[in-house]
Amino acid sequence: LGGNHSKLTDLMWAVQNRNSDNLYIEPKGGTDEIPLTFKHALSMLVLDFKCQNEGTIMTISSIRIKKNGATPLYLSGEFNAVDGTFPSLVPVGEDGLLFSLENDNFTFNHSGLINNKYESFGGIPLLIVPVDNYQNDGDYVIEFTFNGQTLATKYAIKVNDIIKEGTSKFAQGYTYMFKFVFALQK
Repeated sequence: LGGNHSKLTDLMWAVQNRNSDNLYIEPKGGTDEIPLTFKHALSMLVLDFKCQNEGTIMTISSIRIKKNGATPLYLSGEFNAVDGTFPSLVPVGEDGLLFSLENDNFTFNHSGLINNKYESFGGIPLLIVPVDNYQNDGDYVIEFTFNGQTLATKYAIKVNDIIKEGTSKFAQGYTYMFKFVFALQK
């Protein structure tokens, strides 16, 4: 996960694989319908940006998500496409997940993102491995680099930011929207 944002890839799996619906499919020489319902395996964060000051245009160089507490954050691992699970995962290192956006030319102004090829998402999509229990405020921290400069201000994700089904988690197949306003300090 992380890396060049333009190579962003999601993983999917078929729900029917968890039961015996498709266990005994026999080729009969004709056309058969096999019902499949696909689910997303990863969690998606969507980040939207605006400038508070009119006339300001910023280019997003990169976004980094770092582990800063007890909740695990993963860099890579194995995915079982039959049952939708992650049997083994590799935790992120000290550098976290870096999403490079320099090749995507993401810019934003007072109105929001300009020429966003991910407009249907409402912002810039980033994928992470799901976690069932986001334990504490600030366990993940989002860092921003605009116009080649890493901002001193970071965003610590709060437990209440991501409540789904009564639990604070990054659930498989769910999207979490974060909206940020960039203000120039004088």
